[in-house]
Amino acid sequence: MENMPSYVFAIEGEKADAKSLIALDYPDIESTMPPNIMKSGDFGATRKEIAEATGADTYNVEILWYGTYKMEGVVNETGTEICTWDVVSKQVDTMKWLSPEKLEELKEERDDVNTPSCPHITPTPEKKGKIYWISGPPGAGKSTTCQLLGRKQGFVYYEADAMLSFINPYIPLDVDNPSNAQKYQKALKGVSREDFEILTGTAKFFEAMHKGEVDGFDEAMQPLLKLMSREIIKQKKRLGGDFAVAHAVVSRRSRDLCRSLLGPDAVFIVLNLTKSCVRKRLQARHGEGDENADKFTEVLHKMYDLYEPAGEDEEGAHNITITEDMSTDDVMKLVLEKIGC
Repeated sequence: MENMPSYVFAIEGEKADAKSLIALDYPDIESTMPPNIMKSGDFGATRKEIAEATGADTYNVEILWYGTYKMEGVVNETGTEICTWDVVSKQVDTMKWLSPEKLEELKEERDDVNTPSCPHITPTPEKKGKIYWISGPPGAGKSTTCQLLGRKQGFVYYEADAMLSFINPYIPLDVDNPSNAQKYQKALKGVSREDFEILTGTAKFFEAMHKGEVDGFDEAMQPLLKLMSREIIKQKKRLGGDFAVAHAVVSRRSRDLCRSLLGPDAVFIVLNLTKSCVRKRLQARHGEGDENADKFTEVLHKMYDLYEPAGEDEEGAHNITITEDMSTDDVMKLVLEKIGC
């Protein structure tokens, strides 16, 4: 898909398996995610943008993503393209048939896992710096805060959520929505089989999460947190300076795990906010009024109660309380006050 270049879809009959480009390096490792189901038929009138892009007045395919989210599309006459509407970016997205040659080209164009491209960052490996890990529930503003720290304070913004797909973690500092911009990042090559197996094993818990089942989520993420911490250390040695890391770490136990690997230079900033504030932020990010966007917002909202604030006796961890009237700059200023910058 044009709006998700780090993934391809292997279509066989009605099944459309979503695969990261790493999966093509290890085809014998089976995905733990359920296949997406595509059905042909008449699925109602196309929205204006789809009609203009395709010339079709009705959708002729419906895709059920992960057994939960429905998306209508238009397949062209040659069966080589499917146009859909991306409810998050609010634009037309296109799935295109790839020749074997083009697929090999995409695999080769990936960034190296050890040296993902980051042209907007000037390496200063001689500068030790610290690792400021911004945490909190979905919708708290972790990525936006880290992006602002990068843009205005010269921190290295490291999007640790990128580890979920092994894509380039260095989101450009000028994009409007850094959380949603992740899907445009390049995939990485050189990922070890062991790391990919850990990622694949973790993916099944995201399937449960999409269904609203969040029990055991914290424990299930700990193998992935170990990978994140290892990669952060590697990139910190490569680039130097102060790092602003964005990722929601659920509990004190998991923060302690990361600290044990990252060392004393790691500082956690936990963003805390009310449920109503979280909902408003999630709706602003993912949209409102669309069935799929509403479902996804509800799933993320259910995770709110999992997240633990920093403990009063928790060394190297600080809480920040966010209210609905705060701007993103207000939050960044509070972060800077906490870390003494």
